[in-house]
Amino acid sequence: MKVVMKKYLFLLFILFIAFSCKKGNVIPRAGLTGKWELRITSGGISGATTNYAAGNGNTLQFNADSTFAQYQNFHLVNQGTYSIVKNGGAIIGLTNQDALYYNHLFGGVMQLNDNTLVVRDNVDDGFISTYVRQ
Repeated sequence: MKVVMKKYLFLLFILFIAFSCKKGNVIPRAGLTGKWELRITSGGISGATTNYAAGNGNTLQFNADSTFAQYQNFHLVNQGTYSIVKNGGAIIGLTNQDALYYNHLFGGVMQLNDNTLVVRDNVDDGFISTYVRQ
């Protein structure tokens, strides 16, 4: 009898967890669609800044069908699906910022302004990457 009761309690616990998780509000991707090239990285403990010239081969490609491809030095390093979650949660006080997810994993807090995309880590001493639309 105890084994059956433990199984039922475990099942109830799993159901509770599954239905209590909140994914947030997924927002439209229209403004993000296109190819973005990395131009600046900064941050980390040292606060170092690196500038990248145009045509450097470090790009993000976001497609209307929610797929993406990431290239470093013209080589494909990551691909799959992406999503944007409005007010996607913040650790360092960026509460009004949207979160960018790659393959269901947190990719950073994002700001999109016309032809500039800024993706930042959601931690103190994190990195900030600035991209321009190509």
